[in-house]
This record gives sequence, C-alpha cells and structure tokens, in this order.
Amino acid sequence: MLIRISRTFESLTLATVLALGLPCVAMAQQPTTTPSTPPVNRTEMDNFSDFLLNHPGVHKQLQQNPALINDPNYLAQHSQLQTFLNNHPGVAQQVKANPTTFMNDTNRFIMGGREITRAQAARTDQFLDSHPGIAQELRQNPNLIDDKQYLQQHPALQQYLQEHPGIREEWQNHPGVFERREAQYEKNNDLDITRAQAARADQFLDSHPEVAEELRKNPGLIDNKEWVAQHPQLKDFLEDHPEIRKEWKEHPGAFERREAQFERNNDLDINRAQAARTDQFLDNHPHVAQELRQNPNLIDSKQYVEQHPQLQQYLKDHPEIRQQWKEHPEAFERREAQYDKNHPPKSQQAKAQQAKGQKTKK
Repeated sequence: MLIRISRTFESLTLATVLALGLPCVAMAQQPTTTPSTPPVNRTEMDNFSDFLLNHPGVHKQLQQNPALINDPNYLAQHSQLQTFLNNHPGVAQQVKANPTTFMNDTNRFIMGGREITRAQAARTDQFLDSHPGIAQELRQNPNLIDDKQYLQQHPALQQYLQEHPGIREEWQNHPGVFERREAQYEKNNDLDITRAQAARADQFLDSHPEVAEELRKNPGLIDNKEWVAQHPQLKDFLEDHPEIRKEWKEHPGAFERREAQFERNNDLDINRAQAARTDQFLDNHPHVAQELRQNPNLIDSKQYVEQHPQLQQYLKDHPEIRQQWKEHPEAFERREAQYDKNHPPKSQQAKAQQAKGQKTKK
C-alpha cells in the first residue's frame, strides 16, 4: 500500500512538473521579434554621400561624433540635415539604430569614389563632351547610369560602358561621386588651355564662321576625321598647332567654352576710346566701313589694306587698335557697331532732332 501511494505521488509530481514546465519551455523556444530596420540601398547611400560632401561642416562633425545625428538639439541647428532624414526614412532608421557603423560605411562608400583615376575621368569627359545631351541628363540625374532602360535608349553610352568595364563599375557603384569627379576634371582641364591657344582658336573661328557654328553645336566634330577632312583650312590649322589640336580633341566641350569665354572677354578688352576712334574713322570712310561690315576679315588682308591707304595709315597710327582688330575682327566690328548705335554721327543726330522738331510743330 505504501509502495502504491509513493508511486502515485511520484506520478502526480512528475505530471505537475511537466504541466508547469511545458509553458516555460514553450515560452523559451518562442523566437523574439524586433522591429526590422529597412536596408539602405546604394541610391540612398549615394544621396547621403552627396549630402555630406555638399555640407563639409556637418560631415566633419558627424565623423568626429556620429551620435550627433540622434541629438535633437543638433538637428534643430542643422535643418538641412533634418530635412534630408525626413525625406529618406531608410537612412534615418539605419543611422539612428547604429550611427557609428552607418557613418563608417558611408565614409568607405565616399572613399570608394576616389578610386576613379585621372585617366578614367579624362576618357569620360571626352565621351560626355561628344554627347552633350547625355551629359546634361546624367548631371541632372546621375543614377540614370544604372538604369537599363536608359542605357538601351542610348546605345553610344551602352557601348562606351561595355568597352570600359572599370569605368562602368565605378560609375554605377558611385554615380554621384563619379559625376563630381568628372566635373572636377573638366573644370581643372578647362584652365589648361592657355590664353594664347584660345586667342589663336578664336581668331581662326572668327575667320571661319561656318566651322565655328557647327563646332558650337557639336564640339565632338573636332575628333571626326571625315568631318575635319571636309574642312581643309581647319585641318591645316590643327596640323600647324599640334598643342591646340591635342587639347581640342581631348576636351572639345571644355575648349569650346574656353574659346567662347575668351571671345567674350576680349570683346570687352576693346575699350571705349578705341571704339570711338574707329567709329569716327569709319563714319568718315563709309565705303571701307561697308566692306568691313560685310567681311570683317578683310582687315587682315594685306592687299585690301594696301588698296586703302587711309585705313593703312590709321592702323599704323594706332597699333593697339590694329592688334585688336586683326586678332578679333568680328568681335571688334560688333564692339564698334554697338558704340555706333549708342553714339550716332552728329549729322544723324541733327536729322533726328530736326524730324522731332517738325513733329512737335505739327
């Protein structure tokens, strides 16, 4: 009887333990759930990199103390950062969960863009100069470089990326950084074109307005052998100036902008006094004025100048005007015409006053 009671007690005790323990085991085995943090895709990482590079002060402070990004007072003092985080919730949640890790990842991402070599930037600059439409679209939205549909619509770009896998990898991994690197290269190499080179190119283009117009519409034509062969004077010019040819072919868009800038600046280098003297001379020699307006490059024709001794004497008496006029005939003509418009001859002023007086009497 005692044995039976003992066994019954043991059975009850075991049953009780099992009954009480099972919920504990079940609870212990149940996985804990934590809110998942949305992953940050490459586009958002690039956007955040762009933000930091455009706000170097914030970037430096966050590098020194990543926890600042979770500080309400800091965010209140940097409203642009707060706005960025509001507009990019994926970035906001990641950086709040682990600011140090996220900042380290971002810095590595930014540093990755510095692997873009000068040669890669040079090739890409040349390609974009030759395809200004693509360049404009990619500057507005660098992420198009990773858009398959966009690449299919631009076979030249697709072909370029296939031929340069190293550039493709860097460009697609860091589109914003790559665009900035290429723009920086273009900016720096724009300045490698000297004033003398720009002056010679400006003079040539002033003398060949049709060539100038076509090159301004499509700078990449300068590297088109067939097109250059169709313009023998341009071909001769490039052969006579190998340093200009090299710069022009490597950076056609940048060269065109530099030459245009030179022309604008040198248009203004013709001062008011020079324009006034020339205007007076041309008013006194209307036939010369008419011929030069029809063909400004006659000013550099020795035969034409010799056939007009008064013009020849005028140029000898004013060497500074002769230099400007011969170097920039069209720009000089525009400057003189502008002066003439603003300061009509006295006879013309008298006629205007007389006509005005007659209207008043009526």
